[in-house]
Parts: sequence; C-alpha cells; structure tokens
Amino acid sequence: MTKLPAILTVDDNPTNLYLIKAMLDHTGIELVRATSGAEALRQVLERDFALILLDVQMPGMDGFETAVQIRQRERSSRTPIIFVTAHAPDGAMLLKGYRAGAVDYLYKPLDTTVLRSKVEVFVALYRNAELRAQAAAMEAANRQLAEDLRAQAELADQLAHLTQHDLLTGLPNRQALEQSLAEALAHAQAQPRARSVALAVVHLEGFRNIVDTLGHAVGDGLLREAAARLRGVARSHEVVARLEGDEFVLMLPELVEAADAVGAAGDALAALAAPFVLAGHEVSVAARVGIAASPHDGRDAAGLLKAARIALAQVKVEAGSGYRFCTPELAARAERRFAIEHGLRQALQRDEFVLHFQPRVMLPDAGLCGFEALLRWNSPQLGLVGPTEFIPLAEDTGLIVPIGEWVLLSACRQARAWLDAGLDCPVMAVNVSPRQLKSEAILAAVRAALQQTGLAARHLELEITESAAVLEDQDCLDRLRRLKALGVSLSIDDFGTGSSSLSFLKCFQFDRIKVDQSFMHDIDNDATNRAIAAAVMALSQDLGIPVLAEGVETEEQVSFLREHSAAAPPGGCEIQGFLFSHPLPADECTTLLGQRRQLN
Repeated sequence: MTKLPAILTVDDNPTNLYLIKAMLDHTGIELVRATSGAEALRQVLERDFALILLDVQMPGMDGFETAVQIRQRERSSRTPIIFVTAHAPDGAMLLKGYRAGAVDYLYKPLDTTVLRSKVEVFVALYRNAELRAQAAAMEAANRQLAEDLRAQAELADQLAHLTQHDLLTGLPNRQALEQSLAEALAHAQAQPRARSVALAVVHLEGFRNIVDTLGHAVGDGLLREAAARLRGVARSHEVVARLEGDEFVLMLPELVEAADAVGAAGDALAALAAPFVLAGHEVSVAARVGIAASPHDGRDAAGLLKAARIALAQVKVEAGSGYRFCTPELAARAERRFAIEHGLRQALQRDEFVLHFQPRVMLPDAGLCGFEALLRWNSPQLGLVGPTEFIPLAEDTGLIVPIGEWVLLSACRQARAWLDAGLDCPVMAVNVSPRQLKSEAILAAVRAALQQTGLAARHLELEITESAAVLEDQDCLDRLRRLKALGVSLSIDDFGTGSSSLSFLKCFQFDRIKVDQSFMHDIDNDATNRAIAAAVMALSQDLGIPVLAEGVETEEQVSFLREHSAAAPPGGCEIQGFLFSHPLPADECTTLLGQRRQLN
C-alpha cells in the first residue's frame, strides 16, 4: 500500500489547526499537527514531510527560529516551509523569513483555494522527488545487480577453470583430461575409418630426490618448467595435462595407428632431457613414458589410462629414460601383481602361509646341522605363489614386517617343538629383510619369539641380505649389534651379489658367510665361479668366519667344497641344496631328524 504524503502544520492556536485540516480534507494528504516550535522539531526528527505550514507568531520559539533549526537538521534541511501569518509582512520581514528558510507566505484568514493549490504543488514536487529517488535507487540497484551477476559469472568461470586445471602448472587436470579423452574416443569411434587415441603418461624420475634435497620451491619450479616444455612440443590438437605429483599426460587424438605416438613420446623425452636451471641450481630428471592406445589397450578413458600406467610401471624398472607401449603380457602381469598384493594383505589373517624347512649339513661328514625356514603361500584364489613373486611385493608394500614377525615366531615354535621331542636341531635360520631392520620392531619381534617359545637364543640364526641400505644406515648397524647381544647368530646372506660385501664384513662381525648359489653354478666348467668360490672360502678361513654354500646340487660341488674347507674355522663348511634335500614340510623334517640321514 502506497504511503500518503504528510504535511506538518505548526500553530499554537488549535482552532487554526482545525481550520487548516478542514480546508485540506479529502486531498489524499496526511496532516500532522504541532502546537509549538519544540513539538515541530521533534516531528521532523521522526519522519519526512512534503511541506511544513509554520505560524510566524508563537509564544516561546517563534516561526523564524523554528525554521532556522529545522533547516539545521540533515533530515529536514530541504523540506519546503511556508510561513502563515495574520499580518502583511513588510520587506524586512519577508527577507527575514526567506533567510530563515521559507519558500513562500500565506496570509490569514486563509483562502481554501489558495491553500489547496499551493499544497498540491509542493505535494506533487515531493511525489516527483520520491519517484526520482526511487528511480535512482532502482537504477543503482539494477547496476549493482548487473555488477553482481558479472562478478558471479566471472567467479563461476574461475571456479570452473580451477576444477578443470592444475593450480601449479595451469595445465588441464585429471578431471579435464578424462572429459577430453572420453570425447576424443567417442569421436574416433564414430569415424568411417577407425582412428586411434593414444595416451602417453610421462614420469619425471629423480623429481622426489630434488624436492627432498633442494626444497618444494625448486620442485614447483621444475614442474612449471616441465609443463611449459611439454606444451611447447605438443601440437595444437594434442592435450597436455598434469595427473599428479611428477606425472604428466599427453593425449594424442585421431592417430592413424598407435605407432604414430612414438614421435610425440620422443619429442617429450627430448624436451625434458635438457637440465633445468632453478634458483641457481642445475638439476636433471630422467623422463620415462608409458604409452597406451585405443582400441586394443582400452576403449574408455579409465581403461586407457590404466593401460598407460601399466606400461609406465614397466619402463620405470628399466635403466635410463625411454618409453614403452602397453602389451597384453604387461597387462596380465599387472593384473596378477594386483591380485597378489590384494591377497597378500589378508593372507596372514586367513592363515594361508606355511613354512617349509631346508636342511643344512656340515662337511666333511654331511651331518645334519640345522634348517633354514622358507615361507610358502598357498592362496585359495591364486594357488601356490612362489616366494620370488610375493616377497618383493611384500617388501614394497611394507607387509614384510608383519609377515616376517609371523615367520620368526613360527620358526622358533617349530624348533622348540623338535627340541622338546628329543630331536637335535642345533640351528634354525630365519631371513630378515632390510625393511625389517629399518624398524625397532625387529628387536621386539626377536625377543617376543624367543620368550613365547622358550627357544634358547643360540638356536636362532638371522640371515641378513647384504645391502647398501643397511650398511650406510648407522641405526640398522646398531640394531644388528643389539640383536647379536641377545645371543642369536647373524649370517650374511647371498654374499658376493651386492656392492658392499667386503665393507659389510669390515664394519660388522658376522657369525657366518653364505656364499650365493650363483657362484656354485657349473663350478666344474666355469673358471670364474670356481675362482670366486675359492676366494670366498679362503677369505672366510682368514677371517675365522664359518661359511655356508647355497645351491649345492652335484657331487662335484661337494668335492670342491670339501677340498677348500679343509682348513675351515670352527663350525667348518656347511652346505645347503637340492643334492641333499629340497625344502620340506615340518613333518618330513621331523622324520629326517629322527633318521639323522647323512649325505653319501
């Protein structure tokens, strides 16, 4: 409902106020009355008026003074004032009135026609002013609305860009790539002559080491520069995106055949081969590229990206920079690896592991002197999985730690059971991985296994694979010393296969050296292997460390070892291999211990 315009009438005589009200009746105007200047001032503080009819002669504050104060208030400074007086003013009074803020005069007795005419004029002016103010306000509101809409549109564009692009490099991100890839695949499949879409996933080998050494700022700079180089070699219809971390993707649409992707991969490798100069540092990375192409590697975005990652995983394990296409063999291998890793995570809880034990015998009489515990996994889904398949994966995933603790406890429990049965089991050897030695948990696991089974520490031997990761880690060496302080024996496994064999012997006193089986192979005909094996035997004798030869499968190998172990230190030379026995289940080993069979 539209609010009526209001007029303030000010007069100390109520009769005059009544007369004015009667004259302005039915004009559609709200009439507000005040009987003094003070009351008029209160009214103009509370609301706006289209016009003020102000009597000049009033007791106390007269009309002139009231007008002056009305003009001094911000809200009423522009409200029209008409003075009402019973005396015709002279020039001085007129001037005084106009200076006080009046715009006109009315004379008593008031003429209804004159009064209504003047009131209508000022009310119309007021209404026009209100309309202009409303129009201005509406225009300002419209301008603000348009500005807000523009800002919202810009913000929406920015948000859309952010959701589709990588913040660091400005390249399209995974979401944008998958959308573009899906569109490219659909377009390629719709062509009369089928086209191929290829993905090349680019990995920057060495990036993580640069970040760890020089910091994230240098790493960020490297990624930005790598992105710029890849954009520089990409063709206009190709898409360069960043997946995550140190991985980028080239999407190559509308290829006549998948082999056409080789050129793009070569361009990417060449672009990334040059050193990066960042914050005063010159650094280099080895780029590796995994390539997959539709339709044979995948018909949708997810399948194609998966295939490219499979190819990348393979090229990562190969030396130097390069590229590799996905193949059915690689895909099958990746599927099996995934199945093994998935099953491995539940194998302990499902009691799918079992230990076999390979006998160790002592030369020269080939008497049984101990066992090495070897882990086997019988998966309900995968069947019997060989240790060469699942042990490296357990190392990579860290599962080797809980699995190793289970092996340790189970092996000690079996050795204790044989001893309790009156069977002589001098040594139970258990393999310990470098990953296990990286944690204090190995000490707690060994103590727990000995305490829970009651096995004396002298019956337990821990086989440590020689590794630079262990040799160069003082914490690992300290754990080896504390393990030895528990009373267990420590042997160095696969001796001679690593790069740190002699350094290992220099920095730590092992109780036994295990000669790797590769040096025992074809020892009769391979002069190099024969010389290395003889040198290791001589070294062990000079250092006073007993030796164990792995992979003994022929009588000729036994003869060689007998010959070169004549001057062996206490503990002599042990042998282990298929000539005497394959790894056996525990019950067969129990029978073997009871028979005390010797090697003929």
